[in-house]
Amino acid sequence: EIPDAAFIHAARKRRQLARELGGEAPLVENEVTNKRLTHEDENGGSDDEDEKRIVFSGVKMKSQRQKIAEEI
Repeated sequence: EIPDAAFIHAARKRRQLARELGGEAPLVENEVTNKRLTHEDENGGSDDEDEKRIVFSGVKMKSQRQKIAEEI
């Protein structure tokens, strides 16, 4: 959910006041964040997808670099 203008204005005021006092503004946790995290946890069981190997295209970039180096 997107915060409204009043919420954003209040957050800016809190941050400014914290800067003036030399402290840090506390993070405000809302229910939306907590619900989203709970929802993601319920979908568990697909942990294998997170652990799959990612193939990068670094090999192609290396060959392109080699071609350029050979031309020079």
